[in-house]
Amino acid sequence: MEDINYNLTKQHFNTKIYKSYLQYISKNYPSVNISSLCEIAGLSSDYIYKGEGWVSIEFNSKFMKEIKSLISDPDFEYKVGQASFSKEIMGPVYYLMRDVLTLEEIYNNIWKFPKYFNKVVSFDSIKKSSGEVIIRVKINKEDLSSAEISTLQSSMADIVNNSLGYYSGFAKSKNIDSAK
Repeated sequence: MEDINYNLTKQHFNTKIYKSYLQYISKNYPSVNISSLCEIAGLSSDYIYKGEGWVSIEFNSKFMKEIKSLISDPDFEYKVGQASFSKEIMGPVYYLMRDVLTLEEIYNNIWKFPKYFNKVVSFDSIKKSSGEVIIRVKINKEDLSSAEISTLQSSMADIVNNSLGYYSGFAKSKNIDSAK
């Protein structure tokens, strides 16, 4: 059994987020060594691929720093977010989102989704219209050290871009191409 650094497995972000990054990288950047990427960030790719665990803010920061050293696409996080609106990542919930709920219902309930993937950032939908939603991002500072808060704040652009891609995936699944 592999050694796991439990300092990097705090319940901040669900590994499903990083599993979607790894799947996207494998598909679009086959020359990137996934195992090495994860090892440098501090956890094994096996742990991430299981998609059943959690990682810390520190792991997130190391993981994204390593990705940025390997991939220079400025829209990378957004593209990963959009690609993660898929049955492979979401499982049966994908069909509920795509076929049952209207886009308005999704946007009205957008604040509920992040809690399944992270415990440190929440989103409130402020304005909703067809293909557009304005979201307020909030850092849940309870139980975070000042170092964790600082690291999280420096990672917010990546988190927001990935989330924007994910939320635009909802609209794209409803054939609204100009989702913002």
